[in-house]
Amino acid sequence: MILILCLPAESDDTSTNEHISEESNKSNSDDDDQCDVYTDDQPETLEKAGIIWSIHAKPAKGRIPAVNIIKKKLGPITKVQTILDAFKLFFTNEILDEIVIQTNRYAEQYFDQNKRSKTDSNTIESKSSKWKPIDRVELESFIGLVIRAGLHRNNHESLNDLWDISQSSPLYRGTMSLQRFRQFLQFLRFDDRQNRDKTDRLSSIRYIFELFIKQLPRHFVPGENLTVDEQLVAFRGRCCFVQYMPNKPAKYGLKFWLLCDVGSRYVLSIDLYTGKKDNIIQKNLASNVVLRLVDRLSNDVKQGRTITFDRYFTDIKLSEALLDRKMTSIGVVDYRRVFLPNELKVCRKKLFSSWFYFSNSHMFVSYQAKEKKSQ
Repeated sequence: MILILCLPAESDDTSTNEHISEESNKSNSDDDDQCDVYTDDQPETLEKAGIIWSIHAKPAKGRIPAVNIIKKKLGPITKVQTILDAFKLFFTNEILDEIVIQTNRYAEQYFDQNKRSKTDSNTIESKSSKWKPIDRVELESFIGLVIRAGLHRNNHESLNDLWDISQSSPLYRGTMSLQRFRQFLQFLRFDDRQNRDKTDRLSSIRYIFELFIKQLPRHFVPGENLTVDEQLVAFRGRCCFVQYMPNKPAKYGLKFWLLCDVGSRYVLSIDLYTGKKDNIIQKNLASNVVLRLVDRLSNDVKQGRTITFDRYFTDIKLSEALLDRKMTSIGVVDYRRVFLPNELKVCRKKLFSSWFYFSNSHMFVSYQAKEKKSQ
């Protein structure tokens, strides 16, 4: 694990520190005043929280460990010929069949309920009051129309205009009727609502989402370097876990955690942040996110990889957990983190100077980036 400390720390992280870890919340207020003291004398050893840091590194012995040698061929595993083939890699028949089952179930329940109410009121039943079950082919047609509407920026046009041949492409009307498309919008479901887990904010799509995530690492072998970070997907609709992040371009949206291959930017694992549970701050959230993303990879993919992340995730306990999985990591450390020795929280007179410290499998670099700003 390589830890990089920059003094004074000016975080670019857009997340709040309340989720980082239990330890990070214990930072004392005196740390911010440490930079009033300047020094250029580098101590030979440092100690904090039972960890001893030394300027002397242990010499490496023997050959490169076998776990650090990547034997698999890197890059895509599955070959595709068409765009549809690429789509089916991640939206498998299992996913589509589950959507078909849940949509038909919900629609049939809805129409049966309406039928009973009309029977009680002696109302004549019409043809439109019966549900015609959908199949996988019809579902793929519906998804194709939705993707095309988004691709051609027709998502803000009325459905009547899209199905009017004189104003739009005949593809919409030639694929399915407007009434059938509206039925899809009304009855499309991804789970059985009656058996939904109310404690899970993502329960309505949890099963489908997990099936999709499992497909991500199956079709690509990542390189040596991975990275974990957050991504805000712009969204202002009705959702209880929409995040407001003022430093992001979109500001409002859904926050995803991503594990990606550095060279190709391929997404290997993904998770969606659904907010606080019962308005309680989640301890060690950052570390748990990284481990949850990593543990979705197979053991032969984990071994020998190096993960890079920003100051939001960096933690000694996390690095040790990754070492147990035979993975190394690199991260920037906020100078206010409590596991740092106090001697490293002071500013140095010599700019652009680096102090190196070592402890077992960890290396620490303290870098003086700029002078302390006047308050």
